[in-house]
Amino acid sequence: MKKDADVQTGRMNLKIAIFGGGAVGSILISFLQKLEAVSLIYCFDSNARRAKEYIKDWDRLFLIETRDNSQEKLVRMLEGCFLVINAASSEINDSVMGIALKTRAHYIDFASLSNDVPEQKSWHESFVRKGITGWINIGVGPGLTNLLAAKLIEGLNDCVVRIWTAEETDSKELTVLWKRELLVDEMLSEIPLGNGFTREPFSAPEPYTFPPPIGKTICVNINQNERLTLGLNPAVREVYGKSGGSDIEKLKSLYPKVIKKQKRKGLAKFIKTLPQTPTPKELEEKIKKGILRNGWISVAVEVDGLNPKTKEREFRKATWLGLSLREVPRGTTHINYNTAVVAYCAVLQLINAKILISGIWAPDQFPKEIRENILLCVAEKTRQIKYKI
Repeated sequence: MKKDADVQTGRMNLKIAIFGGGAVGSILISFLQKLEAVSLIYCFDSNARRAKEYIKDWDRLFLIETRDNSQEKLVRMLEGCFLVINAASSEINDSVMGIALKTRAHYIDFASLSNDVPEQKSWHESFVRKGITGWINIGVGPGLTNLLAAKLIEGLNDCVVRIWTAEETDSKELTVLWKRELLVDEMLSEIPLGNGFTREPFSAPEPYTFPPPIGKTICVNINQNERLTLGLNPAVREVYGKSGGSDIEKLKSLYPKVIKKQKRKGLAKFIKTLPQTPTPKELEEKIKKGILRNGWISVAVEVDGLNPKTKEREFRKATWLGLSLREVPRGTTHINYNTAVVAYCAVLQLINAKILISGIWAPDQFPKEIRENILLCVAEKTRQIKYKI
């Protein structure tokens, strides 16, 4: 990442709390430590020993183990906090949002837990009454994909949105780059279509060509959070997406076993047999031994919509290729680093915004200026986004 200039804002001496000091949270911490506007960073983690393996710099940082901490104790600790970030798990969205509400802090997270409606939206009126802002589902997908879709939809009606994601890892063995419990939950999540209909995970294979070096990839149905909020846009008729790449293929190969274990009520035991997300030292060792050679992540968003001025349908497209495993700092991965970059660009906008709209908002619902600034920031810190509009 290029060196950041000081934040151009009147806001200074900001306290920021991050729940989760692991693969993504630790990278986000390192970005925030570059900002003079941030005076203190609290990192809360249920396993402080493991978090210490990820965190590299302790400047202005307090690491606190949350295993025995009550919410009331955390609220007292975070009095005067500007922003609370859930980088741990969507499973604790509600708990962390409750802390943000009680401390009157703004809020950011990376994904919804629910497959039907974003559970974070139930906090909207409470956040409005407190005058605080919550930005939800801010990562690569969902997150960057929502921002791209919102840009492409502008000025069109009756839009069909298609989202394509590729996660490709050149590895000799199964390397889990996301929390294993959430990966299994993702594998078991049917994709709602509305009216009670669903798509089965890993169904309907379809080829898609991503930017090189990924290229042509077979993509399949897999649960994606983007449709939860994009589908609320009156200009959108349909949202669906598919994912592909070696990472998805490895999950697909595990799917029959996961289903079998679920039926026999042995899923929890099976999950523990899966490898944990590697620590920075473990990653470096895998790379050194040639087990993990490289990795890439890419997204493409396509919109087919009706232009009300010309009465004709238009096709628009945006593609992005993130930094590869070999391009990100040692001890991080292409998945975690690019995810943290998108979130960091959102944090910068939240800090710099002259006016923040209270309530809970997904990236596609942000004001246009903020959406555009985040996209510019992501392009500057990773690679340019290519548009066909």
